[in-house]
Amino acid sequence: MEQIDTEMDQRLQAISDTAEDAWEGFRSRCRAYLEMALEPEIQRIVLRDAMAVLGGASPDSQRHCVESMQRLLDNLMRQGVVDEADPQALASLIYGSLAEAAFWIADGEDGNARLARGMVALDLLLRGLLVKR
Repeated sequence: MEQIDTEMDQRLQAISDTAEDAWEGFRSRCRAYLEMALEPEIQRIVLRDAMAVLGGASPDSQRHCVESMQRLLDNLMRQGVVDEADPQALASLIYGSLAEAAFWIADGEDGNARLARGMVALDLLLRGLLVKR
């Protein structure tokens, strides 16, 4: 579980590191997290076995994800891209939404259809974070 968590984190970080700008990196990172829910190894170990055995991701893994997202959001707020809010609260809400959506996508025969619907909903959610100009 820890090895896959680390690999997922590295993949997500690479997305942030290679993005054209911080917002696109954040958005792409969230989308990639949902896409990973269809990968057989992640689906089996992270989304099914960990839930059954551990009740979900480890507290350390959750904390790491929220802290990483918090830093990204704080940066986006300082850049004037995302509306001001408590970055830890916002990161916790977004992480929880992504984690729950990943379980939903992985839980069923129609994963691709669920992913497509989840992406539309994610875009709607993320657009709500942006500073209105």
